[in-house]
Amino acid sequence: MPAIPNSYSKEFISLIESMLKLEPKERPSVNKILRDPFIKKNILLFLERTKEKYIIYFSIDLLREREL
Repeated sequence: MPAIPNSYSKEFISLIESMLKLEPKERPSVNKILRDPFIKKNILLFLERTKEKYIIYFSIDLLREREL
């Protein structure tokens, strides 16, 4: 397996390496991947950003409706 660039975090590299094991039995299950701290942290960040965008778009729509 080619080396993963060091520009990625150690947590990310570790996760990717575990998922790319040649022996399928050595790879983490989907449940284990979803419980991985790196994945959990990034899911939370994604959800927070999505929530912020939704609030902004919803606020803009409300303002437009008031103008009509």
